[in-house]
Amino acid sequence: MDKTVVYQCVFPSGSRAVEVGFAGVFPVAGEAGRPFTPGDMTVRATLPQDVTGDLLTSGAETFGSEAALTTTVTQNGGTTSAQWPALSAELATVPPAGQDLSLTYQGTGPEITPAVAGDVTFSAGDLVLTFQVDGADSPAPVECAPDPAQAEEDLRLATVEVSGGEEEEATEEGESTPEIEGQAREGAEDNPEADAQADEVRPLLEDCPDLPASVQPDPDRLPEGIRLPDPSPDAGEVSEGTPYCTYAVGFADVTKQNGAAIVNDPSQNPRAGSVRAAMWVYPDEDSGQFVQGTVVQLDFAPVRSTFLSFGFAPVTATVAFDAEPASVFTVGETTTVGYYQTLRVSDVEINGVPLDVGPNCRSARPMDTVLTAGSGYDLFMGGPLSGEVEIPPFTGCGSNGEDLDPLLTATISGPGNALKFNQGPLCDPCTANDIPSLPEH
Repeated sequence: MDKTVVYQCVFPSGSRAVEVGFAGVFPVAGEAGRPFTPGDMTVRATLPQDVTGDLLTSGAETFGSEAALTTTVTQNGGTTSAQWPALSAELATVPPAGQDLSLTYQGTGPEITPAVAGDVTFSAGDLVLTFQVDGADSPAPVECAPDPAQAEEDLRLATVEVSGGEEEEATEEGESTPEIEGQAREGAEDNPEADAQADEVRPLLEDCPDLPASVQPDPDRLPEGIRLPDPSPDAGEVSEGTPYCTYAVGFADVTKQNGAAIVNDPSQNPRAGSVRAAMWVYPDEDSGQFVQGTVVQLDFAPVRSTFLSFGFAPVTATVAFDAEPASVFTVGETTTVGYYQTLRVSDVEINGVPLDVGPNCRSARPMDTVLTAGSGYDLFMGGPLSGEVEIPPFTGCGSNGEDLDPLLTATISGPGNALKFNQGPLCDPCTANDIPSLPEH
């Protein structure tokens, strides 16, 4: 995708026309209910020489700058916005007097989840430039909007064809908002660099979280119908608990938003989890089968997702997962992974408007999480895991006396939220490991 859009930017000395170039990669096709993240975006702007004095204090040698881009997103007649915050530029040198100021910003767009089928179009919207000048107070942000004289086609950056769900008809203008998932068609191109990043082998030495050696599998997490004998010196740990690392990546559905979020996105610096590969092996009292147990500490990077649903305002939020150690039990060809995790929500926006949920917005109780796997899974080699969870109500959400717990609970909480993960093979923390691909969704 390569597009130039004319903007009207408001400087201290007045409004000026500025040409802004956009170059980037959007996905190629997608399905309703499944999230995607637009690829890297490069934004180039050249500011006229007669306004640089408004922005860069006399005597300054260097400056930094960031851009916040809003894109207009349209699907099936409904329109909403998606924010691309923190497009950053490298520290630059102040140009000589009389010379135009050239700026280049780069960054990645937000994860977006569509709910229905239908082409999704991204168009250039408002752009805000901020400056950090060496040795001076930062000037006011420069607010820019597309020149209204341009045709709608002139603003279009890419179009995403979304399939796999029922196509919804828009209601009256302004009442419908698109929900997205997919990969863009118009202006799309392959992104070998992103593909290589997803397949890249990464070191784990500093990534793997600590897992206390004293932690043992929780017998309350045993599969139904399995009874262990009372612990004895002859039954239990058969190794010293060698520490390993592994990656787990996948999807977490949010049923109320009719979509899913990518968890530990392979292309966005996923986090590794730790495994205490000490095996506790017990015979089941009834069947005589051996039960193999171990402990895993899963670690997922926070998820930044936008859910866009017809009939609802688009909601963007960052969700972090505070997971307790997980107990892993294997009986025959069946494995269960059970643990509790607390969800923390921050940086919420509704229809692009920030909503201050405060620093302690979280699930009111830990979320009981159970994943299961069949013969295609092995703890040491990895494989697919799946489950379904009930998201608890939320508490601690709000600020300045405003209680936002009911809003978060009504928007997110409830049963029937599917989880699908792929776990990679175990590796020594001092070596490296392949990051698995996302499961089918």
